[in-house]
Amino acid sequence: MSLGGSRYDPTDPIGRLLFNVLGLVAEFERDLISMRIREGMAVARPKGDSRGSIRSSRRLSVPFFHDRVSAARPSHRLP
Repeated sequence: MSLGGSRYDPTDPIGRLLFNVLGLVAEFERDLISMRIREGMAVARPKGDSRGSIRSSRRLSVPFFHDRVSAARPSHRLP
């Protein structure tokens, strides 16, 4: 792996340290995302939104998309 112009080999001690630290940061980020999702779902559940904001975004975007597609389609077929 190359980082900042230096090459790190995962078999030497410094390389192993770097890879372990990067792995820990990635795991920490993953845990933060999971925690935020669980908290958001806990807030949305009493409101009746079990899937978060997907339902509201679909309600707004899908009819708009279908209207745009049907307006772009020609009403007749080409020979």
